[in-house]
Amino acid sequence: PAAEAMELRRLSRVELASTLRDLLGDDGGALDLLPPDVESLGFDNQAESQAVPDLLAERYLALAEAVTARVDLLALAPCEDAAGAGEACARAFLVGFLPRAFRRPADEAQVERYLESYRLGAAEDPADAYRAGLTFALQHVLIAPALLYRVEEAGAPWVDADGVERTPVDGYSVASRLSYFLWRTLPDEALFAAAASGALDTAEGVRAQATRMIDDPRAAATIADFHGQWLGIDQLPTVEKDAVFFPDFDRARDALREEAELLAVDVFLRENGTLADLLTTPEAFVGPETAGLYGVDAPPAPLSRVALDPTVRAGILTLPGVLAVHAQSTRTSPILRGHFVREQLLCGGVPPPPPGVDTSVPFLDPADPDYETDPFAETMSNPECLGCHRLMNPIGQAFEGFDATGRFAPDRRGRPIPTAGTLYRSDVDGDFDGPVALARRLAGSDQVADCVATHWWRFAHGHKERAPDAALLADVRRRFRASGGHLRTLLLALVTADQFRER
Repeated sequence: PAAEAMELRRLSRVELASTLRDLLGDDGGALDLLPPDVESLGFDNQAESQAVPDLLAERYLALAEAVTARVDLLALAPCEDAAGAGEACARAFLVGFLPRAFRRPADEAQVERYLESYRLGAAEDPADAYRAGLTFALQHVLIAPALLYRVEEAGAPWVDADGVERTPVDGYSVASRLSYFLWRTLPDEALFAAAASGALDTAEGVRAQATRMIDDPRAAATIADFHGQWLGIDQLPTVEKDAVFFPDFDRARDALREEAELLAVDVFLRENGTLADLLTTPEAFVGPETAGLYGVDAPPAPLSRVALDPTVRAGILTLPGVLAVHAQSTRTSPILRGHFVREQLLCGGVPPPPPGVDTSVPFLDPADPDYETDPFAETMSNPECLGCHRLMNPIGQAFEGFDATGRFAPDRRGRPIPTAGTLYRSDVDGDFDGPVALARRLAGSDQVADCVATHWWRFAHGHKERAPDAALLADVRRRFRASGGHLRTLLLALVTADQFRER
């Protein structure tokens, strides 16, 4: 059988912003013209959700016009004799610019196509012909499919020992895969050179480039972006919290996201940073806006590394930003928090509620005597609910000692809040008491390691794993587990897998 074809991937807003920044020095403000990306599988870069409706096509044109109005075109393509040699200068600019914009060598036909756009623009404004021509040509480049999409070229297909037809992609396609995965922007000169030399045709060549790229600051931004989407903290700007009960939350929103991403990057890029470290570290980066949520003194500098009480907090699951996203506006939610762990760390799907079931949570003032009543108790006693809720509620119970904003609040009205729970349908089933014990249990789980590898696979490839991917994904998971959950090893395993160089 033939391997399934990969969908054509459009650049996400983040990727397009980074690309325009590196191509033109644009600060990305014009991207406000574009609608938010539609997420699929929790990420904004999945091919299946990247259709281009008419409105988006119109917005791309508006974006091109806005960017060319903002950029200093004469600095981008200087010409000493614009009046007499404008077309020659424009050609020289396009010869150098198109390969970077389209992420592969440009042939003479492409240069001539956009040079014709230059001529048309120049004819519209003879008094300022060079600038007008550059503007029109650049606008056409910015709306070209070769810029907006990751267009790949394939080599000759071959059939492997299992009878699966496999099609390699060329080195420039691999270079773009590497750069948009690890940096979320276009390839740099070293990657282009590696593609041209054939170095990216082998796993060893890819490993050499990826190792270099992971040490580049641009990789830190990508790691932060992944964790922002995977943990849900990219939702912090719109999470609703009742201002009467949590008056300090609004001013902490941005810091909560930044500190969570900073912790993930810090652990990820340590020489020996592991998944267990990410799940159990008793440290956090704390600023003046968030110190109160942690119950610590405000540090002297913003986002300072702080050692926390290791009996209270452990790793990313107990960060206030993560806890706040997976809670209600006035109270906690063991369902939301348990569902998050079940799906994002254990990759265990939970079916939606049956039709007609009221899933709303009644509003209760925390000062109301009935506030202590568990609004979710019926979900664990009703046989129609129990099958699904036993997969979520007992996990979420571990975090009940944190309020809706992630502040440690272990008792209410002098009564301790139960935080004991039980893991079901995992490879580390059993009882635990509290979030630290749960985090340690999850840190020792092969299922969790496999799940995290799967999320990174989807982020790297832009689609859900398919039947032809099974053996290669299994090998990535095996290598990640064998490394002791070493996070750098996971990234290198992903990019050196044969699938990364194939369609």
